[in-house]
Amino acid sequence: MREHLRRSALWADAYGSAEWPFSDIASFVTPNFQLSADVERDLEQYLASGAVSYWMKSPCCSIVRWAALSHSTEVSLPDLPDPYEPMLIMFERGGGYWLEVFIDLEGISISQGSFESNLRSKPFLVTSPVALDAYDILHTSGEPSYYALPPMGGDDTSGDTPTLVRRHTDKTSHELVDEEITTGLKWKPTPRLRDIEETRQNPRVYEIREAEAIPHIEHLIVQASDTEN
Repeated sequence: MREHLRRSALWADAYGSAEWPFSDIASFVTPNFQLSADVERDLEQYLASGAVSYWMKSPCCSIVRWAALSHSTEVSLPDLPDPYEPMLIMFERGGGYWLEVFIDLEGISISQGSFESNLRSKPFLVTSPVALDAYDILHTSGEPSYYALPPMGGDDTSGDTPTLVRRHTDKTSHELVDEEITTGLKWKPTPRLRDIEETRQNPRVYEIREAEAIPHIEHLIVQASDTEN
């Protein structure tokens, strides 16, 4: 979603449009653009079928219109990334959203930020299914932070893969929760981080960024896939 916000801001800026976010970018390029009659009919039937929620109808229309326009030989487009690719990937993976004060991604809320901040934001170039799976597993509510702990029975110089722990605020109790990822790709409560903090028995335990936690999850995904095969 953040990458869609960034890309749509780039397109709106390129065409001097104030319509952002969740806009019909095809209309920026060709204000009077129309779908062919058969595509328009199929799209209307699909939206009327109840297959998509209220909030999904508008972006679905925009995605279809953009696909038709971008495949046309009659328009010349600027060298900008496909505005709807990130959103389409999110939908294909079962994601969705609705709008309140924040953008609610069906369990995780993010701020849409300002138009200017999205123009300045760094691109999110992850498209590999394994990496996207890793992000799905990693995310939770409550602004999580991540920590690398020595593996059970080892120490920080053993060379074994460290244990990944995430800390976040529980939505119901509003208390801090520590969870470690298992080889089965499940999060389970763990007291280890608190024990280490309270006893200071291992000062080399360190907080890591989300981007540093992703490879650990990817490793577990590949490991689990190899085991199944």
